[in-house]
Amino acid sequence: MGSALARAFLTKGHKVTVWNRSPAKAAPLAVVGAPLVITCITNSDAFRDTMENLPPSLGSDRILIDFTTSCPSQINQSAKTATKLRFKAYIHGAVMAFPAQVGREESFLYYSGNRSAFTSVESILSALGTPVYLDDDPISAALQEVIIVSSMYSWWAGLLQSIALLRTTKQVKVGRQAVSGFFEETLAPLYAHSVEIFRTMCTEIDSGKYETRGDGARLALHLASLRNFSRTLVDQGVSYEIIKPIVALVDERISQGGEDEELSALIEALSGSGSAKAPA
Repeated sequence: MGSALARAFLTKGHKVTVWNRSPAKAAPLAVVGAPLVITCITNSDAFRDTMENLPPSLGSDRILIDFTTSCPSQINQSAKTATKLRFKAYIHGAVMAFPAQVGREESFLYYSGNRSAFTSVESILSALGTPVYLDDDPISAALQEVIIVSSMYSWWAGLLQSIALLRTTKQVKVGRQAVSGFFEETLAPLYAHSVEIFRTMCTEIDSGKYETRGDGARLALHLASLRNFSRTLVDQGVSYEIIKPIVALVDERISQGGEDEELSALIEALSGSGSAKAPA
């Protein structure tokens, strides 16, 4: 991703000085007087190790845009590191695009942190894609990224679960286009029609009214279906690890009295799971 960011700046005619994690290679930044410093490092530990070994004066009168993938507590620590290096502003960024898409107008990049600092470099950042400023809290961009990408991973997981089962059936013949054909003919139209379902679910969540009104399906029915799906997957020799946590959530909400509610009610079960430990 770092290379993609650098190429996008160069394509738009900006002068770019690139350095890796070696502190000595950051020296040219001070020489050329770079007003804007971009960091895009593997994780927050690598960010800290790299930045804390730099000269304390490196950040003087410069703005730091940090695209390092980090959780909120790590971002707060990175902001403190930036302050120690005398950067006049720390802004966290999130790239909502694959490397090949960086630099396109349809690619969105979210930023949060010092508003005036962002405004002063917004035109420069537009070289990377469409810049969207959220607010003055540095963690907001990272939260926005997780909010959006969570949906994407769920879509991908569902697609892979469907295809894994599809490959055990007689519908799929040996051939490179078998799965692609099924997607175009069956799944793509289903996804397109699902937008209205998602919209309805969001409306139900906003209102807090989850009980089925006759145009949806009760959680009790969903649970029966999910258990049947799980057994079918096992019978076909396919893992049901993707389905398993959904079954658990439906079961939990029913135990809370939500038997007659719709799937949108699972938001309450999810919101009550904040005490769970994150994976290492």
